[in-house]
Amino acid sequence: MQRAVLQISLLVFGMVYMRTESTLVLVLPVWLITLLASSRSNKEDFDVVDMFWLLNTLSFVVAPLVTIYEPEGSQIFSTGAIVPLNFGHSLTYRQDQIFELYFLIFMVTVINAVVLPKHATPKSTRDFSIRYTTLSLIVIFIVAVLVEIAMRGGIANTLAARREKVDAAGGIFLIFSRSFTLACSMFLAAKLTEERSWLRWVGYIVLFSLLLVLYNPFNSARFVLLQALLPPLLITFTRILSFRFFCISVIAGSMVVMPILSATTRAGTDADLASVEISPEFFLGYLDQHKVLLHLIDMVERNGLEWGSSTLSVLLFFVPRAIWPDKPLVLGLEVGNELYGYGFVGTANLSGPIFGDFYYDFGIPGVLLGSVALAIIVRQLLARSATISGVPVFGYFAIAALPILFRGTVGAVIPSAFFTFLFLIGLIVVQEKLSRSARNLSL
Repeated sequence: MQRAVLQISLLVFGMVYMRTESTLVLVLPVWLITLLASSRSNKEDFDVVDMFWLLNTLSFVVAPLVTIYEPEGSQIFSTGAIVPLNFGHSLTYRQDQIFELYFLIFMVTVINAVVLPKHATPKSTRDFSIRYTTLSLIVIFIVAVLVEIAMRGGIANTLAARREKVDAAGGIFLIFSRSFTLACSMFLAAKLTEERSWLRWVGYIVLFSLLLVLYNPFNSARFVLLQALLPPLLITFTRILSFRFFCISVIAGSMVVMPILSATTRAGTDADLASVEISPEFFLGYLDQHKVLLHLIDMVERNGLEWGSSTLSVLLFFVPRAIWPDKPLVLGLEVGNELYGYGFVGTANLSGPIFGDFYYDFGIPGVLLGSVALAIIVRQLLARSATISGVPVFGYFAIAALPILFRGTVGAVIPSAFFTFLFLIGLIVVQEKLSRSARNLSL
């Protein structure tokens, strides 16, 4: 029931601020499928499947309701759909283009509703006890933080606002370093839950103090903050995953915290918070997936399909441009470069949902086949899980990583999440091997 209440509340919010009733006709089928799919779960706690359906509603129901509109006298976009962009600019797209967009979104939503499980309860789970000592994990975490600071170009560059940062020499190794730091932070947080001595509080002070040096509202992107800070918080304070509390926090954070972070993460302590406009339009402007996809449909009409290059670039995200100089640009940059070149947006770094890559390569058949394949893979991943000392660390990190993976562009944002998962697995493998070696020596 509480999931249905959430979905209905989000729709009502969108309707209060919607620009035209015609958009409601487009989004209602998507909302109905999302309502039915999300309401199947009766879990008390919020999980990654809940996060998926929440993002689906915010991105493809609420955001379009408050942004897309049509000229006066138009009926169901008969004279076009107007999409506002930055700096007071807007673009008008044809009726058939906006219909095609929502056909794609509806198709993907139905596929996910049919294939994905009703909740993230794995059929098989294996628990790994943490064999590292608390002190050794604290030391490993401190070393990881120091290495990441060095990769970022020093402490001054680490603490600088995003606009003031100089490109560090770390390159791809900075991604590895960040991923290892995040993996160590989660391992340490899980270990501290079973620690009962004074070392527990020392560990918490070290953990959150150093994380805030690396990732804070004045030097890091909003979605990076989520990936870095949310998992240790969920591990430490498990009660905040209560569905009602977590959803209220997510919605409040979206409407209040996100607009503020938009200013502070770019300008640092020099941010002019007095100019921050707390409004649905301001927040939902960053949920631009529908705008990117709509312009992508227009680009494909003009330029044709890519026949696999965009999807291949996503699959081979781990191959650096130093090795593959002609590696295709990620979807958000492809669309963003065109809009930025005409002065319609303030940055070329736009979003790009994964099914946009499928469409860019193979059109509607690509979206159909690619979405089915991806949903099956995700279902298989959710069916198996591992806990660390009884803590669902992988599930917590999935909740934190999903918002940016859902928004995209996937080819640009997946490396950090992927390598963090790998380092988590690596820490488990290393400790198991060390444990076996110790047992063999004792024999």
